[in-house]
Amino acid sequence: GLLRVHEVMLPAPRRPGSGTPSPKLRGDPLQFSASINHRWRLRNEVLTRSGIPAIDQLGDQGSQSRHSLSLQLTAGKRGIGTSLNGTWSSPTHLRNRAVPGGAGALDIRPATIFNLSFFAEPEHLWRQPDRPGWMKNVRLSVDIRNLFRGYRQVRRPDGTVPPNYSRDEVDPLGRTIRLTLRKRF
Repeated sequence: GLLRVHEVMLPAPRRPGSGTPSPKLRGDPLQFSASINHRWRLRNEVLTRSGIPAIDQLGDQGSQSRHSLSLQLTAGKRGIGTSLNGTWSSPTHLRNRAVPGGAGALDIRPATIFNLSFFAEPEHLWRQPDRPGWMKNVRLSVDIRNLFRGYRQVRRPDGTVPPNYSRDEVDPLGRTIRLTLRKRF
């Protein structure tokens, strides 16, 4: 399924006893957008050559997720805004039929990742006419990637983590925070 809502304009506040919106806030409305996307793979096969069976990427031979979701939320107005986006995929299983007893099997839980960003432009937030000159064309932003430190988890059926799949090997950075101050001259 797919749900998309873009730029919903909220009405400007009304003054008591007045039927018209406040002129001060009319040109600076809060804008909001949201989207949720669901991807459902029904079939995904790879044929390496004719005469042999196709590899089922969604089954226990290919480890691709059948379901995935993505989310995007944004809100803001002139001079300030924020956004949140995230991704999720369904768990998968990979079986090595050459290893007897399922000892070569892997259970894979893809990472659920959320990213958060925020920006502010002081010249648009400072309402006084005597605002400092350094505020002109300044933008401050904060970006947080992998907000909850998600990572792809891989385990054997007995619960042990195979070599090269520990948390630090799969995602050595984890959560990152970037602060940016930009000034245009």
